[in-house]
Amino acid sequence: MPKGKIKLYKEDDADHSLEFIGEDQIDHTPKDESIKLSIGKAFDITYEYNELDRKKTGGFEHYKYECIIRNHKEEAVDIIFEPFIWGVWEMVESSHEYTKRTATQLEYRVNVAANNETLVRIEYKIDRRTEVVVKK
Repeated sequence: MPKGKIKLYKEDDADHSLEFIGEDQIDHTPKDESIKLSIGKAFDITYEYNELDRKKTGGFEHYKYECIIRNHKEEAVDIIFEPFIWGVWEMVESSHEYTKRTATQLEYRVNVAANNETLVRIEYKIDRRTEVVVKK
């Protein structure tokens, strides 16, 4: 795909006319590669991401976060939430199932009911121990 603007349209169910739903810019993209488009931000879906706790014990740093996702729409929505964790980490507890996308990125797929909110809690620890090798 050549570099440029991509415009997206959706067929209206009632009269089959095309409805503009968004646009994005892309770079030159080789064939058989995926393109990720960001076509707009929903004003009626909001979130808060808060650090609840942080402490150090036994060579580990422990972190606890919560994300409150609010859906103000009249229908349920599926949300993809992608937090980053840096370092050598281990999940201690998670309120929802997640996929480890990369060494530093998680992916949560969360369904939020109409006019409701969903709370996602994450607790993980990062290994800050130092390994020392003594040779004789």
